Amino acid sequence: MNPTLAITFVHTAILGAAAAAVLPVIIHLLLRSKPRLVVFPAMRFVRQTHMANVSMNRIKHLILLMMRMAAIALIAFVLARPMIRTEGSIHLGAKEPVSAVVIMDASGSMSYRVARENRRTRLDVGKDNAIRLLEKLPDGSQSAVLWPGRPTADLKVAPGVKTSVDLIQELSDSPEAQDKGLASYRRGQRANMVQMVDQAYTILKDAPNKKHEIYIVSDRAQDSWSGLSPGTWASRDDVNVFLLDVAASDNQDFLISSARWEAEVISPKRRGRLTVEVRSNDLAADLRTLFLQMQQVHAEPGGPARGADAGEAATETGKLRAEVKLPGKATTAAATFELPLLAPGLYAGKVWIDDEDEIDEDNVYYLALEVGNLPLVMVIEKDVAQEYSTPRLVRAALAPPHLEVHGEAKFDLVRIPATDFVVKRPQDRKLLEGAQAVILADVDALVEGQWTALKDYVGGGGTLVTLLGPTTNAQSLVTTESLGVLPIRGLVGRIQSPEGVQPALPDFTHNAVMRTYLQNDLKPMLDREKVYQYWAIQDADKKQPGVDTLLHLAGANPAPLLLERQFGATGGHSLLLTTSPQPAWSEWIQMGSNTWTTLLYSMVMGYNRGTQQAYQFVMDAKTSETVLTAPPSFRVGDAVEIPPDGRKRGSLTVGATTGKAALHTQYTGVWEVDFQGANGATRPVIYAVNADPHEYDLVKIDADQIAAGFPRDRFILVQDPSDLERGQARARSSQEEIGALVGLALLLLLIGESFFSNRFYRRPAASALDRPGGLPGPGAETDAA
Repeated sequence: MNPTLAITFVHTAILGAAAAAVLPVIIHLLLRSKPRLVVFPAMRFVRQTHMANVSMNRIKHLILLMMRMAAIALIAFVLARPMIRTEGSIHLGAKEPVSAVVIMDASGSMSYRVARENRRTRLDVGKDNAIRLLEKLPDGSQSAVLWPGRPTADLKVAPGVKTSVDLIQELSDSPEAQDKGLASYRRGQRANMVQMVDQAYTILKDAPNKKHEIYIVSDRAQDSWSGLSPGTWASRDDVNVFLLDVAASDNQDFLISSARWEAEVISPKRRGRLTVEVRSNDLAADLRTLFLQMQQVHAEPGGPARGADAGEAATETGKLRAEVKLPGKATTAAATFELPLLAPGLYAGKVWIDDEDEIDEDNVYYLALEVGNLPLVMVIEKDVAQEYSTPRLVRAALAPPHLEVHGEAKFDLVRIPATDFVVKRPQDRKLLEGAQAVILADVDALVEGQWTALKDYVGGGGTLVTLLGPTTNAQSLVTTESLGVLPIRGLVGRIQSPEGVQPALPDFTHNAVMRTYLQNDLKPMLDREKVYQYWAIQDADKKQPGVDTLLHLAGANPAPLLLERQFGATGGHSLLLTTSPQPAWSEWIQMGSNTWTTLLYSMVMGYNRGTQQAYQFVMDAKTSETVLTAPPSFRVGDAVEIPPDGRKRGSLTVGATTGKAALHTQYTGVWEVDFQGANGATRPVIYAVNADPHEYDLVKIDADQIAAGFPRDRFILVQDPSDLERGQARARSSQEEIGALVGLALLLLLIGESFFSNRFYRRPAASALDRPGGLPGPGAETDAA
C-alpha cells in the first residue's frame, strides 16, 4: 500500500466563514485617512528619513495583517472539524476471479439506528455494502459468508455470489431467521471478530482462485474486537483485507445492564425489591424513566400461603415507575422498585426504559419471580419451651429473626416437642409430605411410631438431618427402630479435644449435590476452624449400607463428622452431624456468617424436595445456549421438559457430572418449562432469558488498532464501498480528525501576533530632531498624515 494524504471536513458549510479573513483588509481600507500636503521649505532632510520609516512600518503592518487574517481562517477550520484521510492502493482486478469471504459483525451494537425515520440499522447498512461488493466481483469468483454462531467446520467458498447474497439478505433477528440458523444479535452470543477472521483465513487457505480477499463489515465495537493484538495476522501476506466501517460518528444510547431481585422466591408476607442498573453511552447528562410490570402466570398450586390472607394480595403490579439520572457518558446509575404484596404464584414481567434512543433491544430486561410459601422445615426438639443451644442455632441459621444472615428468612420453621411428634399430633404426617427437611436437634430416643414416620418420609424422597448435641443420650438415640433411618449402627461416646482437631473434606467427585453446595463455600471456612468435641461411632468401618462420609477429622484419626445415607431411587437422604455446633462454630452469631451457617443451610437446600423456584437465566456467550446450573430444586437425574424453539417440546436431563442442563431456547423473553421430580409430579417453572449487555456496548476500537493486526500493505479501512471499485488502484484507508492540531496552530498564531504587536509598538518612533543632520533646510516639502 502506497499511502497518500487528503483533508476533508465534517462541516463543510462552515468553511464559508473563512471568507471573514478579508475583514482586517476591508477595515484597514475603510479607516485609512488621506494624506494632506504641507509645504515647509526646511523639511528636505525630514522627508528622506520619513520615507525610510514608512517602508519598515509597511512590512510590520503587513505581517500583523496576515497573522490576523490567518487566525480568522483557522477558527473557521476548527469549527468545520477537519479530517485527514490516509489513502492507500491495492490493485482490485476487474477480470481476475477472486475467492472472497464476507464477515458480518452481527452483534447487538449493529442494531444501532442512525436515521430513525427509515428504521435502518447499522446491520442493514452493512448488509447493503456487503452485497454491493459481492455483486461487483469478477466472473468466476467464489464466496462464503460468516457471522457469529455460524458453524464453520465444513464451510468452504462456493462458486458465484448468489448463495452468499441470499444469506446476507436473510440475516436478521427474526424467529424465522433463527430457525434457519441465520440469527444475528438476538442469539445472545458475542461477536468474536478475531475468531471469525481466523476462520476466514482458514477457509481461504484451500480456495482455488489465486486472488483471496476478506471483507469485514463491522461498527468497530470494542467488545467485539477483544483479544486483538498487534501483528495477529502479520504472516498472512497473501490475502487482501478490507474493513467496511459502518459505525455512527456520534453514538447516543441508554441500556439496562442488569436487574436483580433481592430474592427470586419471596413470601406473600414480604414485598419484593428489584434493583435495576442503567448505563449511558450518551455524551451528555440525562434523566431517564424506568417502568416495571409483573403479572401472575400461575397461581400457587400448593394452596393459600401459610399465615397470610391471600385476599389482600394482588395478582399484578400495574406499571411501577422510577427515575435515574446519569451524569454523563459511560456512567451507571441504579433505581429500586418495591412491589406490592402479591398473591402466591409464578410471575412474569419486564422492566424497560421509557426511551427513544437508537437501539430498542437493550431497553428491556425480562424477569421471573415466585411468590409462595417458604420451604417448610420441621425442627424436633426436646422441649420447645426451653432454649437449648443446638435448636437455638438451628432457628437462627434457617430463619434468622434479626440478623438476616441470608437476607430474609428462607424457611418456615415448625418446632415440635419430641414427645408430641406424630404421637400426639397426627397432623404431622400431613406436614411431612410437604416438608423440605426434618431436623432432629439434640433429641433423645424416639418411639417406634415416630421412627416409622421418619422412615416413610426419607423413603419418599425427604431429607432428615440429625444433630448430636451435648445433651444427647447416645444409648437411647440409636435403637432397633432407628437403624432403618440413621446412617450409623451405634454411638460409643463423646470425645473432647482441648487443642481441637482440624476438620477436612473428602473427595466430592462422587457426590454432585454436596460438591455443588458445600465444597466451594465450606472449604475456605474449614481451613480456619477446629472441632473440640465429637461423638465416636461404634464400628465406624461398619456403617449402614449406602453411607458416605462428607466431612471428617484431619490427621491420623479421620473420625467421621458428617455422614450421608441415600435411599435408592427415591432420592431420600439421612444426614448425621456427630459434632456439636458449639462452642467454636457458634461464633457465626457475632461474625454474621460462618461454617455452621453454611453447613446447615447447604444440608437443607442441597436436598430440595421440589419446592417451586423461579430463576433468572443468561445465554452462554460461548455456546449460544441458555445454561441452567442445577439449582436447589433440580436434582441430578431430574428430567426437564423444555420448548427448544418456543413451539416444540422436548426433554433433557441435568448432567450427572457437570450439574448443568443446556436449554436450547435462543429467544429473549420469559419462558416456561415443566419440572418433573423423582416422584413423577410435574410443576411449572418460569425463567427469563436476556441477551448479554456487552453486546450493546457502543465504545469503538481505534481503527489503527485493527490495522496493526494485519500486514501494512494488505489492509485497508473503507468508509464507502464506492471507494472499492473493481479495476481501480486506490481505496480509502482511514480518516482521523485533526481539529486539535489546527486549534494548536491557532493558539500559536495568536501568541505570535501578540508578541509582534508589543515588539513593533513598544516605544515611539525617533523624531527628526534625534537623527543625524538636524532639521532640513528651507524650501523642503513633506506629506503629513
